[in-house]
Amino acid sequence: MDKKLNELLADLVIETHKLQQLHWYVKGPDFFQAHQQLEEFYNQVSALVDEVAEVMLMCDMKPISTVEEFLKASDIKQSKGAFITSKEAFAAVAKDFEHILELVKDIKTKAEEDELDIVAIKCDAYIELFQKAVWMLNQR
Repeated sequence: MDKKLNELLADLVIETHKLQQLHWYVKGPDFFQAHQQLEEFYNQVSALVDEVAEVMLMCDMKPISTVEEFLKASDIKQSKGAFITSKEAFAAVAKDFEHILELVKDIKTKAEEDELDIVAIKCDAYIELFQKAVWMLNQR
């Protein structure tokens, strides 16, 4: 369980940075809406970083904490520091959120098997958040 939760933690850390970067570099006629939505996603994902780490600590697990560890454990592909259209940005976010959603579902299943109730309960909230975000992103 430690490995899977650390993978989730790493994915969330890298995704937080990626969302911030996309927020800075998005351009186009829908800039205001895209900029605002990317910031909202950034704030949501950023809040989960501390929450996941604290849940791990409550369960006597050790969250990874260095940039090197996050980069090694994450499956999220970093974006380039270059201007991007909202269509490209949201396509990248949708792909990442789909990956995170599948990872969280896997963690929930394992948490239920291991009777880690706090982890399973938190996963329910994460599934709801990412499922809704993926649905919304796929409406574009």
